[in-house]
Amino acid sequence: MPKDVETTLNYAVPFDNQPLYKYIFNPPEGVPRKNFEFKAYPTTVHDARGTEMEKNADLDVHGFQFVRHKSSETEFLDEDRVKEVYFKEAEQLLLSVIPWAKRVHVFDSTIRRKEKDPLDPTEGRGPALRVHADQTYDSGPARLRIHLPDQADRLLQGRMQIINVWRPIANPVAHNPLAVADWGSVNPARDLLPTKRIHPDFIGATYNIRHSEKHQWWHLADQTPEECLLIKCYDTVEDVARATPHTSFDDPTSPPEAPHRQSIELRCFVLELE
Repeated sequence: MPKDVETTLNYAVPFDNQPLYKYIFNPPEGVPRKNFEFKAYPTTVHDARGTEMEKNADLDVHGFQFVRHKSSETEFLDEDRVKEVYFKEAEQLLLSVIPWAKRVHVFDSTIRRKEKDPLDPTEGRGPALRVHADQTYDSGPARLRIHLPDQADRLLQGRMQIINVWRPIANPVAHNPLAVADWGSVNPARDLLPTKRIHPDFIGATYNIRHSEKHQWWHLADQTPEECLLIKCYDTVEDVARATPHTSFDDPTSPPEAPHRQSIELRCFVLELE
């Protein structure tokens, strides 16, 4: 039986009608670090396990897709091996899943395996417990210009996507699973809140998300390291899913003795042109 979860998800609530921002370092004196807060809203996260959504979720329609893929890398402790082996596996996976893709380039990776104190920065990066989308419609092409500056103009003559390849490490996910919103339930003009992320040497951008009762949320219960979740972060094509909201969430039914979640995510350019 599907394992739907009654939980809360943390959505952004602006302080005013101004564009959202957040300083990633100490802001100038008298300037607030950010002009929004997060509020927890009761939400049902539906379980895709054994349903049509598990089999038929589509990156262009729903904004996400579940795929089975066994990696030859299991520990993800050796950074060089991850780059040499796992990056190539992920590139081949996306080439096999996305029919028009001619080239895939991994530009960012994050391993989350915080084990003890969630407030201790020395414990590594833990799950992101806020509803967000990784790129805005403007920051997607800007990312390509940062990472492939000499090729970006040519590559943007064809279709370009940014896909997040998300995989559990070592054990099935019990605590803090990852939920994704069905793009068909999202009103982009209302729900996507562009947010400047102000760093000392550059300004990035992501979407925080405004709450809506219409959002339909999904996860894959007990997702294993042999199961990947592909998340659409950006697409140059405008009439498809483009910036899928997602978040980790607290599952109150998780067995307390189950291992903490470990996961790896790769953000990848998927390109129509080589």
